[in-house]
Amino acid sequence: MTMLFCLLSMLFVSCASGVDPKNCALLEAPEISTLNPAERITLSIPGPGELTGSYAFDDPVSQDLHTVFQATYDRSIHEGMQVMVLSPRQGLWEMAEGYTDEQRTKKISQDTQLHYASIGKIFTAAIILKLCQDGILTLDDPVARWFPHKSIPSSMKIDHLLRHTSGLVSNELIPANAINKGEIMSANAIIGTVFSEHPDLLFPPGTAYHYSNTGYILLGLIAERSSGKSMESLFYSIVTTPVGLNHTKYLSEKNANSYDFVSFDQAGTAYHNAEHPERPYGAGSLISTPREAALMLAALLNGKILDAKHTALMITDMNRIAKGEHYQVYYGRGLSCIRITREGYRSDYIGHKGFIPFMLSSLFYCPQKNTVMTLTSNRYIETLDPLMFNLYEKIRNIE
Repeated sequence: MTMLFCLLSMLFVSCASGVDPKNCALLEAPEISTLNPAERITLSIPGPGELTGSYAFDDPVSQDLHTVFQATYDRSIHEGMQVMVLSPRQGLWEMAEGYTDEQRTKKISQDTQLHYASIGKIFTAAIILKLCQDGILTLDDPVARWFPHKSIPSSMKIDHLLRHTSGLVSNELIPANAINKGEIMSANAIIGTVFSEHPDLLFPPGTAYHYSNTGYILLGLIAERSSGKSMESLFYSIVTTPVGLNHTKYLSEKNANSYDFVSFDQAGTAYHNAEHPERPYGAGSLISTPREAALMLAALLNGKILDAKHTALMITDMNRIAKGEHYQVYYGRGLSCIRITREGYRSDYIGHKGFIPFMLSSLFYCPQKNTVMTLTSNRYIETLDPLMFNLYEKIRNIE
């Protein structure tokens, strides 16, 4: 089973490899998936319920989870890893191993805040949908309305940005955006280089899929311009306050410089803020802890952030963007679904992944097990998928 999950690619993450820019329009060929409307799915799932985490998993399960996590940590030579497993009907299990500093003296814990990168797209999408719920925006609003001086066709809608079907190339593929990633660069400057360096769309809006951080930066700017509030303010009022979170923040000009994130490349070389914490903007400027990340996703699926109609829109008409012999991957509006189709392992995993150099994060809900799991690593590995699925295998299905 592990080999299957090793084949799952690093989809729907902030891709920022930090490679040297080349003398060409793009750093690399953008990945584009063709879409077939007949292959779309709409999920209908019950909310996970309250994840209080007030009791532990049964001892055999807890021991199995510990064994799997420890073996992966030891084998992968991670610097720092966190895991949180929350199930309202089965309990809580958590573990943290490793360090968060270059000298390997500061132990990582469950209270350590790390950058969750593209997982923030879940909540940028939720903010946009809340503005739709409040009548400030609609999914069919033309993007050009908010950017009159950019060459954006009238056919591009807000919904295309949410679903990564706009045709806009992802901003980190532009050489000017890929250099000096540790330095701050305004959202307007980032998207400005996209339109100046690569003004042509990769495809007509709605006809294909290309994971575009540009689109989510634009969504953040649209949220601000339409509401008259900052994304930081919107995030706190729509997400953190209703959920009652204390250790989760949207990174902005006011607070980003107070965080020093140390991450390690594959060789173990340490970097301080390899990407400026604020720089992903609406594409993923989020820090949190494992417990609070799990609580945010649970609250969203429980209908505490959006009403039922707009929550459902996140997993309605999800486009299939990848497939293998035993899995299919779908993307909706800020939420993805990994569907395992192998007999004996059939399950859906709903959530998102994140990556900025060289941190990885994963946040998913499995309705068949009624369990939310979050994983983080501050040292680069190819994917956290094998560990996540191997941990999920140790948890029983809910009948």
